[in-house]
Amino acid sequence: MSSPHRKRRPSLVDQMDTPVKSDVEDSMSQTVRGWLVVLPSVLLVLFEGLVSLITANLPKFVLRQCTAVVRFLFGVAGDKGAKLNGDIKSTDYLGRRELLHGALDIHEMAGVFNFTIEDHIVQTDDNYLLTLHRLNPVSHGIRPNGRVLYFHHGLLMNSEIWLCREDVHENLPLHFLLQGYDCWLGNNRGNKYSGKHLKYKPSQREFWDFSIDEFVRFDIPNNVDYILETTGKETVSYIGFSQGTTQIMAALSVNVALNSKIDKLCVISPATTPRGLNNGLLNSILHFSPNLMYLLFGRNILFAHAGLWAQVMYPKLYLISIDIATNFLFGWKNENMDEADKYVSYYHLYSTTSVKTVVHWFQIMNGARLTMYKDSSSLGANFYTPEYPTRTSLAVPTIIIYGTGDSLVDIDQIRQQLPRKYLKKVVGLEGYEHLDLIWGRRVGDVIKSVGKFLHYNELDGESGKSIIINT
Repeated sequence: MSSPHRKRRPSLVDQMDTPVKSDVEDSMSQTVRGWLVVLPSVLLVLFEGLVSLITANLPKFVLRQCTAVVRFLFGVAGDKGAKLNGDIKSTDYLGRRELLHGALDIHEMAGVFNFTIEDHIVQTDDNYLLTLHRLNPVSHGIRPNGRVLYFHHGLLMNSEIWLCREDVHENLPLHFLLQGYDCWLGNNRGNKYSGKHLKYKPSQREFWDFSIDEFVRFDIPNNVDYILETTGKETVSYIGFSQGTTQIMAALSVNVALNSKIDKLCVISPATTPRGLNNGLLNSILHFSPNLMYLLFGRNILFAHAGLWAQVMYPKLYLISIDIATNFLFGWKNENMDEADKYVSYYHLYSTTSVKTVVHWFQIMNGARLTMYKDSSSLGANFYTPEYPTRTSLAVPTIIIYGTGDSLVDIDQIRQQLPRKYLKKVVGLEGYEHLDLIWGRRVGDVIKSVGKFLHYNELDGESGKSIIINT
């Protein structure tokens, strides 16, 4: 006869039920945390849209009065504009800074340095019209060295990011133009310089129905083909920043012929598989269905009114807002850029893209793999989402240049995504973050590393050699 105080032995059902309950509780906890972010996000998006609509329709004299009030408040707080001037090497630098800050397009930016840019229109195989910007050495009386460079920007950017430094030699394309390189600057479909399609208008949803896959399948290879046809060269060296590195690596992995058209690959701040967002609650959005992003932002253009804020906000306030946003999203401190550098670069930071592109990035971060876009429909759940085979199909000598403080770069994983045979060098800048690699104080170290690699001979150097530059 059993004792009435003896504990009952757990049944098989009890043992099975415990982990199930735990999993369910964890799932419910994640869902609750996610919705704690989603609801405020919906309200924030609606609020931003309302404020943008009101601001866009305010008379100019009202906006001027608002700016004057903000300027006065900053003056009372002790901001006399000294920080905005930063480390001025000469009055010429200050003049360039103001001209670059106020430049309306890349032609005006190049004009600050007495260079001219050619516009070239590329029709993609799916009928988008992309603008390539060319810095031709012949047009500037510079003796060509016979080499061609193709530069490509990152997410939510355009070709202007390459011309934001006051020193001509701290802008990669201008530095290499002066050495005789024929420099071409690409633009993704949907950004400031590539807003045309033969059939659709930007006001139509069909125009914005593209993700990273379309950049990979059409934009990159079609641009490369146009450049080679125009210059009569057999190969081009590619220099990409952020998403521009993702696009070329993915394109080379699925387009065998493209590998023979790229002779060297320089990937700067390569964000191929970011580890997620800095904010824990915000990061939980990654686990939600893509339909949530479409609910928040629609299925067309992302942040259509973002450029408006740069026009109407007092500069100091605008710089602070960008710093706060990048810190909240990615944990960046942006301390390797002077305020004077931000005064130019932040005003040329943003350009438009599709909501679908950002949804694609969320899918990549969620799965920690560089995959193709996954269809969010019920039918899409039946199919495996392929990963871009960069490890097995990329066949171009490559250098990685990254910042050791960059939260978007998982250097160990990126090394694994590249064939050991073709990864020639890895350069890390100590303490540098994502944007620092093109706008930071030590951008000269990046340019020096790129220059050495462009002169690299296959018989020189060691494969995969890694160095860290103490900044």
